Amino acid sequence: MLKQIKDLGIEKTIPDNTDIIPFQQADGISGHITRANFLSNLQTYPTSFSHWHDESIIEQGNSLRTDIVTSLTYGIETYQDPPAINDSFSFYRLLAAGNYRISILTCRKSNLGKLKLEINGVLAFNDLDCYNASIISNATLTRDVVIATSGLQKFKWTVYTKNASASTYYFSGRKFWGIKI
Repeated sequence: MLKQIKDLGIEKTIPDNTDIIPFQQADGISGHITRANFLSNLQTYPTSFSHWHDESIIEQGNSLRTDIVTSLTYGIETYQDPPAINDSFSFYRLLAAGNYRISILTCRKSNLGKLKLEINGVLAFNDLDCYNASIISNATLTRDVVIATSGLQKFKWTVYTKNASASTYYFSGRKFWGIKI
């Protein structure tokens, strides 16, 4: 919502090109931008994000547990404990519409399940298998997804099944990030 601008005693509720905002950059270069151009650019959305799993919102299942594991990148392991089928968690990010490459820093081991991702209630993928017979401590898994419209995006992750060889439905995550491609 535009705030009223007082200019020489005249109230203005709509910015125009006569409203100038001066600025000075860190390198000393100064300039100006019109208030109308400044306000029109406020609808620019971010094109990347990052998220720490220990800040996730639990949608279903038990609370998150974070263990210190010095052999892992960032030194922590975060997971729902005890695990169950359909454990789910979410987070929100403001993003511009477009194609994104999503990366997940996780472990791969014999007790991990398969994840699916829904973005704003629409299935983005359901093929993220974190199972591996031997432990891979610092695995980065990636998938490409589509963000249909600019704005607030809900990322909901669900451990919906497990590999036939996996012993449980754990998901061990540390960090999620994405960048527009």
